Amino acid sequence: MLHSKSSALFSFIALTSLIPSSLCWGSLGHRTVAYLASEYLTPNGSTYVANHLNDEDISEAALFADKVRHMPMFNYSAGWHYIDAEDDPPRQCGINITRDCAMQGGCIVSAIVNQTARIMNESTSHADRGQALRFLLHFLGDIHQPLHTEAGERGGNAIPVLFGNKHTNLHSIWDTDMLVKYAGAEEDEKANALTWAKKLYAADQDHARSLAAECQDLGKAAECSLLWAHEANKWICEYVLKDDVAGVENKDLSAEYYDGAVLIVEAMISKAGRRLAAWVNALAVHALESRLGSLNGLSYIEELILMQQDL
Repeated sequence: MLHSKSSALFSFIALTSLIPSSLCWGSLGHRTVAYLASEYLTPNGSTYVANHLNDEDISEAALFADKVRHMPMFNYSAGWHYIDAEDDPPRQCGINITRDCAMQGGCIVSAIVNQTARIMNESTSHADRGQALRFLLHFLGDIHQPLHTEAGERGGNAIPVLFGNKHTNLHSIWDTDMLVKYAGAEEDEKANALTWAKKLYAADQDHARSLAAECQDLGKAAECSLLWAHEANKWICEYVLKDDVAGVENKDLSAEYYDGAVLIVEAMISKAGRRLAAWVNALAVHALESRLGSLNGLSYIEELILMQQDL
């Protein structure tokens, strides 16, 4: 029996759920961003996500990019998780897209632009649109992690630190250790992520206003993603490396440093979830408008009936 490209890709995506993910915002962080986004989705946005993910749990889909990045067939995506700002923290922080986004292979800003265009392209197969959405679910999380916007010391990976009794590195504690300490043990990752997401959603006093304020012009994907990257990068000078490398290197960062950092982590996770929802809602509107445009010759009532049948 011959299998279509789409069915083969769906089978591959299912298999990735068995593969441990590497650490970028950590699995807990990515699950929280995805669950928080789902709280802000419109009914049309929720349907759009369910259709493109084939009803896969949104937090599981958000881990896809990490799980495949080191596989030979996805080697091209390894550099999409970050942008290497060649700045000089704590003296000067900032991103220059022509300087910092790799000419060969791209960066997280170009990846968000390209995957947005890919999912909006009506000629893209359903399976490939699902893959593009999985990439977006992940990258809109990663772009809010400050050390994913910094080149120095390999984004903090080359800065040894302690976190309690654990020898680790600065990048890793921002990805995982601080989040786990704040939100709960890794063994209950899904439940802890969902609890954290609901807490963040409940803390927002005006959901509609917060969502409307976020960048969601699909035609300005580069401007939006660059804005998000700049916002994350400013924390490198303002907190992450405010005392330079010497201020954190080989030091235990599980107490005073953690107390300040976790406020930034929570704020950036919250923004990532809202911005992801606004982006997906906009994609869902675009898809609906494209579909309505293809219903030539039908009355308005007939169009509504067909939409309701799909929903």
